[in-house]
Amino acid sequence: MGKIELENEFHKMWRETLKKLSFSEQRTTDVFTSVHHCLRNNLSRRGSHVCELLSQQRLQNCGNEPFKYTGERKKNIFALALSKIFNIPDPIMAVQKLADSIIDACTQFVSETVKGKNNYTDTYIQDILQMIEEKLQSYKDVQTDIKFEVSLKQYICGFAARAFQKMHEDFIQANDPYRCLEKNKEKFLDDFKDIFNKRDQCQKKTEEFTNKCLKPAVEDFVSRSLGPDIIDEMRRCEQFSTRMSFQYSVLLDLLSNDDLKKYVSYIDSYENYVKTWILNQIVEHFSIVSVSEFECRHLQSCIKSINDAINKAKRGKSDDLKTFVEDICKELGHTLVISQDALGAFMILNNANKEQFANWLTVSVNKMEDDVKIKFKNSNFETKLKHLKVNPQNELFNKLVGCGKQCPFCKAPCDAGGGGHVEHFASLHQPQGLGNYRWEKTQKLVTDICSSLVISDVQFKCSATNDKYHPYKRYKEIFPDWRIPPDVSLEASDYWKFIMAKYNNDFATKCSAIPADIPLAWKQITRDQAKKSLKESFQN
Repeated sequence: MGKIELENEFHKMWRETLKKLSFSEQRTTDVFTSVHHCLRNNLSRRGSHVCELLSQQRLQNCGNEPFKYTGERKKNIFALALSKIFNIPDPIMAVQKLADSIIDACTQFVSETVKGKNNYTDTYIQDILQMIEEKLQSYKDVQTDIKFEVSLKQYICGFAARAFQKMHEDFIQANDPYRCLEKNKEKFLDDFKDIFNKRDQCQKKTEEFTNKCLKPAVEDFVSRSLGPDIIDEMRRCEQFSTRMSFQYSVLLDLLSNDDLKKYVSYIDSYENYVKTWILNQIVEHFSIVSVSEFECRHLQSCIKSINDAINKAKRGKSDDLKTFVEDICKELGHTLVISQDALGAFMILNNANKEQFANWLTVSVNKMEDDVKIKFKNSNFETKLKHLKVNPQNELFNKLVGCGKQCPFCKAPCDAGGGGHVEHFASLHQPQGLGNYRWEKTQKLVTDICSSLVISDVQFKCSATNDKYHPYKRYKEIFPDWRIPPDVSLEASDYWKFIMAKYNNDFATKCSAIPADIPLAWKQITRDQAKKSLKESFQN
């Protein structure tokens, strides 16, 4: 047969074979319908009013624009007026910040899930709904209602469903048997021609095995290893070595930058600020220290494992190429995850000689090492970060910050290590004016710290107290998960005295209050004294 006749014969066999195969083309499902069903089940126990709220908006229209909490206009006007007249932080702003925090956490979960390139299951959306409820429970001091919960869940489920729909369609596209066969049709045709014309397939097949099976597995292994490497490298830096060193470094950096907006972000959105700070530190560190050292080490380890596996398989008794390749894959199984689809396609129409294949494979693997090195070199660090299996930013946050909760009065971060603890505490409380608290009669920002107030006869009110006065001495009744050691002798550190004095007017403007009465001694504190105080506080 000539070339044209041979191709026609192949296409004829292809059509006849497909007719005999017992599979049908896979169809995509509507992820939005599944997500809506999960959301309705999640809220079904909350009453018929919730069903009415859900029916007011289609899930497909949710999550497109930034989430903005408005609530009921009359109640909000009254609450905002109270917050300006009395010693109450703005409740609308508090709910919006809570929503932003939950949305950020869920967005991150969705991004990490999509990276896995798996098919959609309802487990993903159920995990998100559980995450939302846990966050709402942990912020009981922020007063919310069922309408807010429904709108927030709809918003998050909307953008999650959109991302999961694409993930599902991509998975079907990549794993549909019919499409996989069609994708490999030209390769099968070339292999068919080679066998018909009795051409030597060894070099061609080794390149296919290397590029389609080994190379993706090697790149995946390096990517999986790189995240822990970056975390270990950052933990060797002084500012990431301990929790105390970390907190000291964050506050020292704030002092060095002398930027009001950064202080506001640190106080009002501590978790977001710190995560961004960690990311910036990682990028800055690896602009000096090259990540290629880690990549090369793992790449060389993979190449050695592959060559060892080839040599071991050579010593096998079987002359069958299929057994030879399976022995290599089995030997590499504890290190590399080799695609079974790619391996299956490689095995079809393969008449390569085992010995020649083994010799060519060593050459091909060495070439692959050079190609992967070039690919790593041409990829920038920020791109690599986005595709890591382990997120260094989140891991460092969890190790060094923990829960991310803040004191309900002064916004000082919790110092209890990691998550899972039942009681929060802060070793360094701040003047309460930084947490938007003011005196009712004068409307001036409060300069006292929590440790002295919880042993005084002063009262406070906030949304958690339903805007009713409550004694500081019995703060545990309102915030049972916080422990504030009473000590009337304690004062704010010179660091926070310096910040309060420097930005007094700015903080007052931000929360619609009157500037605090700053003691003369506070105004005389210099930047160097604030820095020294910070060092003493963290024993650095």
